Amino acid sequence: MEPLFLRNKYIFGIILLLLLASQLEAAFEGLYMGARPIGMGSAFVSVSDDSNAILWNPAGLSQLKKIEIVTLYSKLYWNIQDDNLNKNFAGFVLPFDKNIGTLGVGWANSSSSLYCENVFLFSFGRIIFEGFSFGFNAKAMLKTYAVNDYTLIDPVFVNGNLAFGISFDFGMLYKITRDLSIGITVDNINRPDIHLQDTDKVCAVIKGGCSLSLGSLLFFKNILASAELDYYKNLSQDYKFIGGLESWFFDKTFAVRTGGGIGNNSFMEIDAGMSWIVFKTACLLQIDYAFRYSLNGSMEGTIGSHFISTTVKF
Repeated sequence: MEPLFLRNKYIFGIILLLLLASQLEAAFEGLYMGARPIGMGSAFVSVSDDSNAILWNPAGLSQLKKIEIVTLYSKLYWNIQDDNLNKNFAGFVLPFDKNIGTLGVGWANSSSSLYCENVFLFSFGRIIFEGFSFGFNAKAMLKTYAVNDYTLIDPVFVNGNLAFGISFDFGMLYKITRDLSIGITVDNINRPDIHLQDTDKVCAVIKGGCSLSLGSLLFFKNILASAELDYYKNLSQDYKFIGGLESWFFDKTFAVRTGGGIGNNSFMEIDAGMSWIVFKTACLLQIDYAFRYSLNGSMEGTIGSHFISTTVKF
């Protein structure tokens, strides 16, 4: 077993590398989806203990012990006029021996009637030493614009209506104790320029957070609290302070969640969610739901955004 000071030195070195590399505006910012994480206010970088880790922190894949398949559908800004905004995700996780690691593959889609983003992910997470995990994503990113009377005559689309690029994410997860974890990710570390005509770099995103298992309080069981700071390397240098809570009931078959966040550019939102484990026989089937509502007026006239996902564990 390595001395503690050597482990801390390795951790510090990796954190420093991630933070420096991220300094190297802004399609594909809406890639973070998943009903369970969103129900917790999206403060999930230090949790990432299910197949949602593909999108939120690939280092968390090292915590998975079973094969998992996850699917998600969402309806954004429900009741908005003249458009149909939604996000979809499908992921598959295959754990190997802890000395090898865990593989994940995924597809994420964000679309409207005029524009579509598709991301294909290859993920890997592995325990480096006890309590500390490292992971990465390789992403093929494709954006497509609808063909209509406007795009047919606009010179921006003279060479086509789609653009493609490759991006990489890195993440770490450190379980300080059984109940306390910290996580850091740097997404789109290479900032690919995915454009039709003018420069359109995908922004790097730095996320850092911690989570704490609080035990039980009254009829709330298995309480998990998380907090996080997210920074977007875009034109407006966006940042968000977010946090959330999760609690399970009835022999861990039903869960409720709440969360929210504040940030610059009038960012302010509230989130809520729930889960139901339908059965735990030869496999486990879990259904998750989340609701998101912005308090800055951008969702006025809508009934918020809604997310529903299913997870199967073998």
